[in-house]
Parts: sequence; structure tokens; C-alpha cells
Amino acid sequence: KSGDDWFLGSLTATQPKQLLLKPDFLDAEAAYEAVIYSYDPELTSSTKVKIEKITVTSTSELQFDIAGNSGLAIHFQKK
Repeated sequence: KSGDDWFLGSLTATQPKQLLLKPDFLDAEAAYEAVIYSYDPELTSSTKVKIEKITVTSTSELQFDIAGNSGLAIHFQKK
């Protein structure tokens, strides 16, 4: 956490994982932009990093399928 921003990371070992994230650590009175960085083997870029932006609140539920030997990172920015 830095100021009003939150940072979250998740890594897998050789086995893929499913992650259900309930960001109840976020300020209940605010909306956040979540910038999600994840691995996408279908991308043509050399890094295969997919970047998505979504709006979330402390009551949101985010589900991720994380490939083996991969991970994801999320930067939550208060709107």
C-alpha cells in the first residue's frame, strides 16, 4: 500500500491456480480502477503481458485462472 493505492501480486509454481479475490481491504466508500497485468499466450507481444483496466469496489469479486509458472499483478488506484 502506498497512499490511497494498493498493489497485489500472485505467482504460481508449475501447477495452474484459480484465484477468487474479494478486495475488502479497499475503502468501502470509494471506487477504484484496477489495472491488471496477466500472462496471455495468445498475445503477439514478446512479453505476452495482457493489461486490463476495470472499476472495482470493496464488494467486488474478481476471479482469475493463473497458468502454471506464471502470475498476475494488480494496481488499485482510488478514483
